[in-house]
Amino acid sequence: MRSRNPASIDLPTARRHGGRVGRSRGLTLVEVLMVVLVMSVVAAMLIPQVGTDNTDKLLGAAEVLAAELENARGLAIANDTHYRITFDPAGNRLYLEHSGANSAFDPLPPSPFRRYDDPATRQTTVLSELPFPAPFVVLQTVVSAPSANPTTTIEFSPLGNTMSRQETFIWLGCGSGSTARYLSVKVAPATGLVEINSPLAALPTGTGLVTN
Repeated sequence: MRSRNPASIDLPTARRHGGRVGRSRGLTLVEVLMVVLVMSVVAAMLIPQVGTDNTDKLLGAAEVLAAELENARGLAIANDTHYRITFDPAGNRLYLEHSGANSAFDPLPPSPFRRYDDPATRQTTVLSELPFPAPFVVLQTVVSAPSANPTTTIEFSPLGNTMSRQETFIWLGCGSGSTARYLSVKVAPATGLVEINSPLAALPTGTGLVTN
């Protein structure tokens, strides 16, 4: 079960990872669309509760990121194909695309997370556009563990697992100096399930980054 700050963000139990989305080949397209609808409701409940504290903003952004990952995994299971999340730290963004062989699945289903200028085949999330006050949450890096190799993608298979044999850690940061906080979102390779780890005051060794 992922870690979060219960005093600052109170989310419904429907957002706990590893529930309905965790069944192998058990989701229909209707169920996936219902999952997307639930995520949009949860996001609408979450964002107004996020204050000016950097830890709260990190946890809020991590929940949005986890929802995107769960969406990709659920689509892969429901449609029996592959979906990929690509990370762009330079642009402080990530995007979802179909990566399987059947181009009929290239157009993505409707989603409240899609930007107005996204094509039908891509869904983009820009962290600096989340409705949180400055300083904004930043996508620091994405690494595999234990090798600590940088990566830019997570791809989900029809079984819900990732195509990597290693855990993937997506590191987010917010603030600078003594107020800087960081946390990682972990994706397990065998199951594709997501875990939000506790915020830290500094990035640990092995991320390839140095804190200020």
